[in-house]
Amino acid sequence: MDEASIGETITIDAQIAALKKGMERLKRLNRLQRSLTAPVTKLPVELLGYIFDFYVEMQETPWLLVLVSPLWRRIALSMSRLWRYIWVTNGTRIGNQREWDVGGDIGRVTSVGLYTKCVTEAELVQVLALSGAVSLHVYLTLRKHRDRREQSIDNDLLSQLLGSPTSNRIEEIHLLIGGSDDFLPAPLSFYIETSYPRLKSLTIGNEGSPWDTNFIRKILSSSELSSVKFNSAIPWEIALPLRWTSVRHLILPPYGLTMHTFNALCIKIQNIQTLKAIPSGWPNESTPQMTFKLLEELDIR
Repeated sequence: MDEASIGETITIDAQIAALKKGMERLKRLNRLQRSLTAPVTKLPVELLGYIFDFYVEMQETPWLLVLVSPLWRRIALSMSRLWRYIWVTNGTRIGNQREWDVGGDIGRVTSVGLYTKCVTEAELVQVLALSGAVSLHVYLTLRKHRDRREQSIDNDLLSQLLGSPTSNRIEEIHLLIGGSDDFLPAPLSFYIETSYPRLKSLTIGNEGSPWDTNFIRKILSSSELSSVKFNSAIPWEIALPLRWTSVRHLILPPYGLTMHTFNALCIKIQNIQTLKAIPSGWPNESTPQMTFKLLEELDIR
């Protein structure tokens, strides 16, 4: 094939590529036009808001709503409660995470179900701004990695999440520290200025390192705390003296809880409704006499 033929082939290929791009653009415009004229766009904003709430509560990401149309984007970004689900981590890839390019001032984001994943302070500040002043549901997953660049976590990110004023808005928190915590810039209690006045639900787990006892004391001191789940042993000598009167639902750790400690705990949780993973052999001769008047569910290991 001579040079002229080669040049002509290249030109044709370029024209074909340009036509394909043009067709894709027309398809996108057609989809946008259909979405703008669809019956759902004629629904009142208040009704769309209820639909968006229901959609997110079904464990779906609100970022998909932002991409549907300019109208849905405007409504979704104005609904603070859609953005109260936050997952902070030190770069750990989470199994079902998805990435979204939502454009505008937001750019690229990552979601895990209904949660927005944050690995930098800037990402956290952005989603906190979207969430306004509503109560927050937070996952904090910190794991030690072989690659120290991935496992590092910014002081400012933890301070922004665990310190005031964000701490005053946290209603639910799931905390997991995997491996030893020597990769943290400081003990978790360093970032906590006050207890969590709105905290109602707490799930904590620890894989391989001793708990920061000051952190345990502070996070269990919330007067509103009603649901507690332990996925690992905790320092009961710190936790036991605290108030447990508000706790209604309690799942005990799979190990590290003696019968003596549990008997002492029973005296404090007589308003309990759900009590799971009780040590086998309970009750015994040392168990104090008591009545769980509100008990609905009981599970003994």
